[in-house]
Amino acid sequence: MFGGLPVYLGAPVRMFRYARRHRADRTGKSKAVVCFVGVAAVLVSWFTAVTFGAWDIDQQILHDRGVTAAGVVTKSWSVQGDSDSSTAWADVRLGDGTTISVEGNPRVGSTAQVTRDPLGRTDPQLGPRPAAPGRQGEKASLAVLIVGHLMTASSVARSLGEALDPRRLRRQRAPADEAPAGKRPSYGLEPHS
Repeated sequence: MFGGLPVYLGAPVRMFRYARRHRADRTGKSKAVVCFVGVAAVLVSWFTAVTFGAWDIDQQILHDRGVTAAGVVTKSWSVQGDSDSSTAWADVRLGDGTTISVEGNPRVGSTAQVTRDPLGRTDPQLGPRPAAPGRQGEKASLAVLIVGHLMTASSVARSLGEALDPRRLRRQRAPADEAPAGKRPSYGLEPHS
């Protein structure tokens, strides 16, 4: 799951090193910015795709195999969250005598309809079985994920392609005893003038 994470954390470092070497070159800075924007898009959209995916999976489970039952609300309470927000919960006693805790704020003593997963893989919810998930949020975050991958890959591949340019490699690796153009090498046989 986290196999590509070192690549996405190492790519911006490589791009900023490239940009520092080519300070006068504006394209070096723009490549680094494109790489950073791509990495940010990948990380944020990866998180949102996982979050939306989990919500959609829960809704799909309740849509496919959810069982609805009517019950009586026996208790209502709220749980204080970290950021001064509270979540309302209620206990609902079903017709078979089981009690289920669900998120919501129905009045104590009222009749409520509850949908639950018989396998217990997702939390029960108030109301009838939900419709199939639309997956719009997941699709949008996956599209942003693809764009972020392309931005990062293009900026890294471009700088890697420039680093592996054959003309540039020849210039960097020219032998030290090679004579300048127009002069023949002496190889130590001619007297110095």
